[in-house]
Amino acid sequence: FKWDYTPTYGGFDTHVGYYAGGEDYFSHEASWVYTGFDFRNNTKSLWPARGEYSSQVFETEALRVVSQYEKEDSATRKPLFIYLAMQTCHDPLEVPPQFQEKCGFIQDESRRKFCGMTVNLDLTVQNVTNAFKQAGIWNDTLFIFSTDNGGWPVGASNGQGGASNWPLRGGKFTLWEGGVRGVAFVTGK
Repeated sequence: FKWDYTPTYGGFDTHVGYYAGGEDYFSHEASWVYTGFDFRNNTKSLWPARGEYSSQVFETEALRVVSQYEKEDSATRKPLFIYLAMQTCHDPLEVPPQFQEKCGFIQDESRRKFCGMTVNLDLTVQNVTNAFKQAGIWNDTLFIFSTDNGGWPVGASNGQGGASNWPLRGGKFTLWEGGVRGVAFVTGK
């Protein structure tokens, strides 16, 4: 571990998130490679977030950054760059009940949880987009939405798969198209 390789030492003004991978969405405990609490506000542990769904913490921080930017003098402020790396949709499959309930028509539990996580992700993207519009900066924004890999399909070895990459073959951790292709879109004026 070296601080030089963390976001705030690598050029970002702020950072809210984790350093490792496989964190629980609510306890923010890492259980893969490293173990223990792994949720940061810049370089400090973000203990007050324990029990909060990580996607909502990320959304709140993004909205705070946009609100703060909106208050700066538009003639002298620097361009805004937000890298909002959502933990959703990723294992472990965890989602607040109000999002999973919207997917009650899905029989398979993993798919239902994954659907709920996607509903949450969609709402976060909507809320952040609306914040940019309300701040009057949407027309000067280049918005890039991307995934890092294909999804982990239903029936994955860890029991946490919930994705479907059909009609592509394979999924996360494979070199088949279902593992290396992902969803993305770019919009801006």
